[in-house]
Amino acid sequence: MDIALGMIRAISFSTPLAAGTWSVFRSLCDGLKAYGIDLRWLAAGGSSQDAEAARVANQEGYPGCFINRNSFSEKELAQRFYEYVVAQGAGLVFHHALCGTIESNLARYLPQQVRRILVVHNITPSTYRAARALRDCVHAVVGVSPRIRKDLVGRYGFPPNWTVAIPNGIDTQPFVQIQRIPSDGPLRILFHGRIEDISKGVLWVPGILRRAARLGAHFTLTVSGDGPDAERLRSALSNSGLAQVSFLGWTRHSDVPSLVAAHDVLMFPSRFEGLGIALVEAMAGGCVPVASKIWGVTDEVIEHGVNGFLFPVGEIGEAAKYIALLAADRTLLARMSGAARSSVCARFTREKQAIAYYHLIQRMLEDPRSIRKPLEFDRWKMAWGLKPSWWHVFPQPVKKFARLARERWTASHELRRRAHGEGRDL
Repeated sequence: MDIALGMIRAISFSTPLAAGTWSVFRSLCDGLKAYGIDLRWLAAGGSSQDAEAARVANQEGYPGCFINRNSFSEKELAQRFYEYVVAQGAGLVFHHALCGTIESNLARYLPQQVRRILVVHNITPSTYRAARALRDCVHAVVGVSPRIRKDLVGRYGFPPNWTVAIPNGIDTQPFVQIQRIPSDGPLRILFHGRIEDISKGVLWVPGILRRAARLGAHFTLTVSGDGPDAERLRSALSNSGLAQVSFLGWTRHSDVPSLVAAHDVLMFPSRFEGLGIALVEAMAGGCVPVASKIWGVTDEVIEHGVNGFLFPVGEIGEAAKYIALLAADRTLLARMSGAARSSVCARFTREKQAIAYYHLIQRMLEDPRSIRKPLEFDRWKMAWGLKPSWWHVFPQPVKKFARLARERWTASHELRRRAHGEGRDL
């Protein structure tokens, strides 16, 4: 039976305009309003860009506060966060694993009456390590994909009854309201998101497209986003001899529906993800994904051959074949475009996300899980899992190889499990 929540003030440690995590915040904020939950953001800032981001966020109806990180020590900044949460009368706080160490560590110090939800957004060992450090200090844990929940429960001892999978949702209306305009010209390919090779696999894109061109595909490429490997990607594409490549920089959130509606295919060659907001948004706009198959993540969104194509992580030749197929068969492209849009609109809406969080919050209020007693601020100390690990000493090529090997082993292991008829969920 539902219990009346009344009006609850909630705080999420989220940074305005920070790519995917901000999209998650916006969706959750909008969705939870219907259930009487007033969600606000809180972050460490101090730059002129932060001030502008705060202005835009508040102007768009997403109130929150930056606390100047430049004025305080680590402990003092944590104290300011604590005081803000208490002053706001917050009964609920959302922590995000590995999205700010001070903000995450604060879960160990908040007043007992403040309910805490830890949201885990990625499948990396570092993210899991950070989550494990907070496991016994939060009332519930949300993984944004089934893979995350399974890993946390099976490998890190998280309580099954309080560890749930709630996929990120989006407001689908701006996407479905835009009429797609079919094109008989070159296939319009889009990469949209953070331009970072270590996670997003962006430096595989030139190789994929070179192979697709050899298979006879004609296409254009639009790169929307920015990040540490933007110049490397620009150079690699320039040296590849591919024509008609455009770099847009960051696309405003309000312009994303128009962007994806103007393209046919989304390139999504990630090494690892939690769910992939860019993937869900593109499909809502009818943009067909050609994506890395990340078990329990992308294969939960994409049904191979129906609403998109999946290729083994790093198998650029396989990805190229699907690009060439879609370029040659526009009937298939149109059918998959419609299937992509309808599947996302049925499964990944902000309304579905909000009601799942609402029921979780109800449970937390009705019968909260017992957690560790809050620590005193005089004993402020960073949790072990929030400190840099030995992994950070390795060079990027070693990390990339290890992550690729890990994901391929995971996929192989899952195939063997399914072949033996073992269940997927714990």
